[in-house]
Amino acid sequence: MVIVDDQKFFFFFFFFFFVQARLPKATYFPETQRTTVSRSISLPLAIERTRIPYSFTFGMFISSVQGAMPVVLTDPSAFEELLLQSDVSIALFSDGNICSASQVGGTGGQDAILLCIDAAVARLPVLQQVLQQTQASLT
Repeated sequence: MVIVDDQKFFFFFFFFFFVQARLPKATYFPETQRTTVSRSISLPLAIERTRIPYSFTFGMFISSVQGAMPVVLTDPSAFEELLLQSDVSIALFSDGNICSASQVGGTGGQDAILLCIDAAVARLPVLQQVLQQTQASLT
């Protein structure tokens, strides 16, 4: 997995694309079994906002200075990722429930993954606030 330094930009772009997307109104007529699409009427894309995933990335390496304890980096850069022994990705729904959790590499074990999940849950309200402020500035 390659993480580009501009990953946050891409996340915001795709998030706002789906939130702001509008589709032409389609109407199905059962008697003719045909669908017509309006060129003049568009409707917002129906997305259940509580099910939008928020993604967090972490990286881990073992530090001899820390007494062989794993060091966890939040949102590592492309440079830092080259030094890591393990990558952890956590995706949460807006209500804090886990959508996905994955680890590539074996550093840190289950305790490190739980630490990453706790950090993602703690950071979720901050990310939600940033997204709301950004969305408000675009409208």
